[in-house]
Amino acid sequence: MGHRTEYPRFLTALLVILDPFAVIPIFPGLTAGYSEAEKRKVVRIAILTVGAVLALSVVLRTAKPIGDLLGEIGMRMLNRIFGLILAAIAVEVVANGLKQLFAVLGNRPMRTLRV
Repeated sequence: MGHRTEYPRFLTALLVILDPFAVIPIFPGLTAGYSEAEKRKVVRIAILTVGAVLALSVVLRTAKPIGDLLGEIGMRMLNRIFGLILAAIAVEVVANGLKQLFAVLGNRPMRTLRV
């Protein structure tokens, strides 16, 4: 959070996630300098965030019945698959971090080995 403009965005996102209805009276003050298009964009993002949190809540509440339906073997398979996905994401994050740290890595074409 390097800029001061990031703090109101973070506060708005946090308030929307914690209590969507509490943000309604605060919203005009947080978006005082915004144009109508920017206000619509903020509202759209807030609605999508609340929707995602509600969807996650529904998924977490139905996790036990889904786990019972899949059984022990199905849950182990899902555990392995999601572990592989998480590992792939971690490798991508590390690779992107190295590219940003060492700008030379991102600009060079890859060499192929000749056999």
